[in-house]
Amino acid sequence: METSHEQRLRKCLGIEFGALLLLAFVIVQPLMQTTLAQVNQEGVPPYGDCTFNAADQAEDPVSMNTVRSGKVAKTVLTEKEIFRCFTEQGNLPLIVHVNTVAEIYENMTTRDIVLKQAEVIACAKLNATGALLGCDGYKPTTDTIPLGDCNEETYITHPQEMNTVFRGNTVKTIEAEKWVWTCNFGTSALIDDKKVEQYIIKEIWEDLRNLPDNPVEERNIESLRCVTLIDEAFVESCQFASVTGGLPEYGNCIFVASGQYEDPLSMNTIRKGDIVKTVIAEKEIFRCDLVQGGTQFITEVTTIAEIYEDIASQFVIRKDVEVITCGLFENADQGGVLGCDDYIPTTDQIPLANCNALTYLTHPQEMNTVSKGKTVKTIEIQKEVFRCNFSDGEDPEGDAFPDDKKVEQYIISEIWEDLSLLPDDPVVLEFVEGLTCVTLVDLAFVESCRYEFAPLQEFLPE
Repeated sequence: METSHEQRLRKCLGIEFGALLLLAFVIVQPLMQTTLAQVNQEGVPPYGDCTFNAADQAEDPVSMNTVRSGKVAKTVLTEKEIFRCFTEQGNLPLIVHVNTVAEIYENMTTRDIVLKQAEVIACAKLNATGALLGCDGYKPTTDTIPLGDCNEETYITHPQEMNTVFRGNTVKTIEAEKWVWTCNFGTSALIDDKKVEQYIIKEIWEDLRNLPDNPVEERNIESLRCVTLIDEAFVESCQFASVTGGLPEYGNCIFVASGQYEDPLSMNTIRKGDIVKTVIAEKEIFRCDLVQGGTQFITEVTTIAEIYEDIASQFVIRKDVEVITCGLFENADQGGVLGCDDYIPTTDQIPLANCNALTYLTHPQEMNTVSKGKTVKTIEIQKEVFRCNFSDGEDPEGDAFPDDKKVEQYIISEIWEDLSLLPDDPVVLEFVEGLTCVTLVDLAFVESCRYEFAPLQEFLPE
């Protein structure tokens, strides 16, 4: 049993501890009240001393939608970056989400760009509680921002999006991907450091009236570069530019599995009348040297496969493959997009040897479903990649030798159904198609893409 002295001592200690808690509350609470009151009156409080860490970022920070209203097609591309900042008053830690929203408006009849613009929405949350303090919106300038000592960030594993829309017989497919650099200006406080987001936006325009000939009539490529002042988590500038030039001569390319995306595959399927179009885009990254000067640059090879079918007869009308190769300077301070080339690979049979499967893909498949009346078509694609080394071998660092090949093998499965057969099995046709593309690694050049039809079963309802 406690003595009266021990009871008095415990009571005094409790009073002292309570006083300390009250003192801490008195000191901290006015700072929080002042900061939160400022939020209530003015929106997000002023903040700064921000940092950008790759570990905080999303692996899939890019989203894109494309819609059509009348003659106007609108594409909206949004990407998210996360910063850790502190309020100027009270020094409270914040998490700041910076969303850059790019919008492109086009006339589907003339195929002209009506408007290109970018805006930013920045939202701040208290780090301690996750409470949303508010959001600010603004439009960045289009100024050219000087950069220095930029290094590529590689945390993005899902960098691309693709959409397809149509009006009448005109079809537009748009594909976009994102690259990130951080630029250190060398000041000890890091207050001048920048972050660069570089987007390459590819468009393919088609007229379906040209079928069964190639319906592709036009290809356009846009660049969008946004520069953020890291210390303030503030997007200073976003610049659109049309990419009209081709790539200078290059070679001595290397392909390293660790430098590839885990999810390099996109697929859209649309129906216009009886025509069903499926477009598949996949991306591979090489590092190549310019022949003149020897400067190494990033070489992005996008292979685009297109399948046109008649949904009434279930016949294939046409199958195509095209390649768009774009180059980017490895250091963002050297410039943005170096140029782009497009071409149609041959359908030649390329000899291969000593091929080994590469296992970097974690998202190797896509699936779409379309319908007309009671007819339903589901298409699914999956991709595998192989590296083929010839008699000259391969060095330990993964540098390609002149004859080495890279093979992309696609398995395209289709299921056709007649829903009027329900509750019996509605499947009326199944087949599998293979697509094999062979790339000469040393030149990052797709030499051949061959479709191969491999029927599983084909039957009609009794």
